[in-house]
Amino acid sequence: MLEVCNPHSAKTELDRGPRIGLLLPCTIAVYSDGGMTRVSLLRPTHLLNLARETQLTQLGNEIEAKLKIAIDHAARLFSLSSQNAQFA
Repeated sequence: MLEVCNPHSAKTELDRGPRIGLLLPCTIAVYSDGGMTRVSLLRPTHLLNLARETQLTQLGNEIEAKLKIAIDHAARLFSLSSQNAQFA
């Protein structure tokens, strides 16, 4: 399990409402499955859309795009297939 929260963004949202901490997309799971390395996370857009606030929807889009870039980069770096990255 990897924690990937941006402390500045997290604090900004938590200052607006502490309950939003339950929806922040901070965890990525990296695991082996059938001899393959897999990366899995809940889509930030899905999590933050639960709050039904436009600002959080935009934040979810930004976070998801950055995480996808990071996962794609890691896949290339470690010669993993990007098909092994799973956004739920």
